[in-house]
Amino acid sequence: MLARRCDSETKGLGQPRDVTLEPLYRITDQRYTVYWNVYSPAEWTKRNTDLAATDARRKEFERRTIDSVVVDQAENEKAHALQSENASDGYFEGETHARSATAAGSAIRSRSRRIGR
Repeated sequence: MLARRCDSETKGLGQPRDVTLEPLYRITDQRYTVYWNVYSPAEWTKRNTDLAATDARRKEFERRTIDSVVVDQAENEKAHALQSENASDGYFEGETHARSATAAGSAIRSRSRRIGR
């Protein structure tokens, strides 16, 4: 009986680089899911242009931002005197990534700080 390796490589299809795919039977002890976006060459070019524009807007926003509160960092919350009532934390993979105050009577307050002025 001849054993053969069943890996597949995308060979020129993957952007920004090709990937090697492994059969499920070899990775049954690992948990992951892969979703693929499929683009034509023109769609890929447009996507890269759109991503560059989004990145430029984000950098401009960061340049103009005076201060921000990082919700999942206790030290940062303390420095901004962040307080909340009837608020809940949003978790992803065991880490806090959001704070929500949606119920009646909810509040999230922070002391305003002017930096560099």
